[in-house]
Amino acid sequence: MTVADVRKYERRYGRIDDGTAVLMYSGWGVKVTDPNAYRGPDAAGVLHFPGFGSDACEWLLRRRKIRALGVDTLSIDPGNSATFEVHKVLSGADRYGIENLANMDSLPARGASVIVGLIPFQQGSGGPARVFADW
Repeated sequence: MTVADVRKYERRYGRIDDGTAVLMYSGWGVKVTDPNAYRGPDAAGVLHFPGFGSDACEWLLRRRKIRALGVDTLSIDPGNSATFEVHKVLSGADRYGIENLANMDSLPARGASVIVGLIPFQQGSGGPARVFADW
């Protein structure tokens, strides 16, 4: 996802409110039953699935003061990322990412409330969560 994608979304659905969790529905979740397709490796083993670009993440943090990013893929970074810039930018802003979201095709384009419940942990980079949406 690029800044241009975000601006296109806003032209259609309205400005993203400050404090929002921005969730990217790519449709990738249909591949979850096939681990190889879900990961999308090429012949060299590089993964290929959609994610946020660091420019879009920075723009959303700076211009929309977002609370979180979420995706229906393995990572908020695109699969071919070797540097995980989106993770770095987002966590550097004391915000969080939610990955492997299911049933996003049921959500409206805007206006859902998202509740993220997680088990407290220490000294880890991530863990399981229950994510609920209401609209």
